Amino acid sequence: MPRRTGCALLVAAATLSAQSVVNLNPETPNTPHHAAKPGSEIRITLPGDHRKARLSIGTENLRIAARTHQAGSTILTLRLPNAVAEGCYVPVHIIENGAPLPDSIPIAISSTGACRPPMYQFSNAWITKRTGIVARIQTTEWALETAGQQHTVDIAGAFFDGDATLLRPGTLLRFPPPGYCASRSGAYPPGTARIDILIPLLIDDLSGKELDAGSTLAVDDGRYQMSIPQVIGRSAMFHRTVASSQQQLSALQTSGNLRVRATGGREVGPFAATLPPPEPFDWTHRPTKPLLPLRRDIPLSWETAGSPGVVLLAAMAIDAETSRYSYCLCIADAAARRFALPAPILRSLLQAVSPNLRETAGMLYLIHAPQTLHSFPSDHLETAVGLSLQVHAAKLLLQR
Repeated sequence: MPRRTGCALLVAAATLSAQSVVNLNPETPNTPHHAAKPGSEIRITLPGDHRKARLSIGTENLRIAARTHQAGSTILTLRLPNAVAEGCYVPVHIIENGAPLPDSIPIAISSTGACRPPMYQFSNAWITKRTGIVARIQTTEWALETAGQQHTVDIAGAFFDGDATLLRPGTLLRFPPPGYCASRSGAYPPGTARIDILIPLLIDDLSGKELDAGSTLAVDDGRYQMSIPQVIGRSAMFHRTVASSQQQLSALQTSGNLRVRATGGREVGPFAATLPPPEPFDWTHRPTKPLLPLRRDIPLSWETAGSPGVVLLAAMAIDAETSRYSYCLCIADAAARRFALPAPILRSLLQAVSPNLRETAGMLYLIHAPQTLHSFPSDHLETAVGLSLQVHAAKLLLQR
């Protein structure tokens, strides 16, 4: 059974990341296509002086066979355990003075020597050169002041990628194995909206080739129609809230499916995709007050129906004064129905963005990863799939 790990986030102005991760015997760069095997040796080069650092995966310390410091970098050679978590992005944490340091370092580990992401992961597990993705995201945000539901919205969106770069997953979508956590922190331009902070974390390269699918998409739930416009400044991204009032949501729940249609453009012809409602997913145990003290672990639980799959748990802190963000992403088996966010993780979120403040704004997210992809016919796309997601979120203040 994998062991949960804490996540540490950066306090300084820049994010720490490995300069290189190399597999040894034979010597090759560590990538999902060239993964390290359990029990093998790897070499990690870190910027700065980390001669006293130790490394861990989860709660297990890694044996460092050699350690050198040269040209402002620390070079660590280590042997992976024979029984180690496998995945395309296994998080390795740096520990100094008894506390985890900056961001986790993702390592590809696979007993076959090559890693293929699971199908629930938004990644090249199913992205091809010409890919169209139509998504339906139902989000419930909880009002912790009253411990009641604040509002639920149904959102529809789409992406059309022509060279397998636009949809390459950003850091927030490089999932650790179930039972583990990855972390990240950084700075953003002052005044940036929250969605604009998230987009670079979701999409690795916004300069990819966008396919023209027309200027609008149409949503039809059987009773009314609505146009989904392009995201400003993009030719292949579409996004709009389809339903937000109780009346609209009741209508959608009654009809069930959303039908997304396009008249087509220069590169993607007409198509229609049917998106059913997301699988039932209820956040049953959540914080009940908007002020969240971080003195002890935060227990969370949920209920699912149908194929359980995995649940993504994310805690994020954003500070407008310092223009910094930090997050910790954990993956849990949905069938477990519970997960406890360790208090040290959440304290690190606050410390990373607001080291001089006792409180900072935060968000908690629980996302039930889709178990089923809803393919739709298209003569112009190699991969054409629809997703239906259920998201629960809560705004709160993190308090030391």
